[in-house]
Amino acid sequence: MAVKTKIDVSEKADAIFRLRQLLKPGDKIFYIGRGTGGTRIDLYKLETDTAIYLTGYVARALGMKLRPKGGIAIDGWDAIYNLGRVLWPEGFGVQGKHNQTGRKLTPKTRRQAALAVKCGYQFRGRNADPTGWDDDGGYALEKHSL
Repeated sequence: MAVKTKIDVSEKADAIFRLRQLLKPGDKIFYIGRGTGGTRIDLYKLETDTAIYLTGYVARALGMKLRPKGGIAIDGWDAIYNLGRVLWPEGFGVQGKHNQTGRKLTPKTRRQAALAVKCGYQFRGRNADPTGWDDDGGYALEKHSL
């Protein structure tokens, strides 16, 4: 039997599907360096009383393999940035607030963001962008080192 060297398309699609169920823009993702000099990393989402191990799904979503001793061989910041780009390739909505009612909104689409701006919502995205939409999904997740 041949050794599998590539992540197959269905595995990658399944990992992306599962990660989209677990994560949303704005979530904090933590990475831990493993091995000498942190040459491997593991990724987690911390909940109130538990840590959700993401490394396996992230490896498949990014088309990478888990290392023999665990983790994936990539810089933590790069892994999380690339993960955001894979999960939200068209970008993501930025949370805003209505200037009169104070009601909060996170648009699901670029069109919804534009309509919200017309209706009086104010957004302050990356680089003070007021549109309510960030075109680069790589910035959707907060990156933290443990």
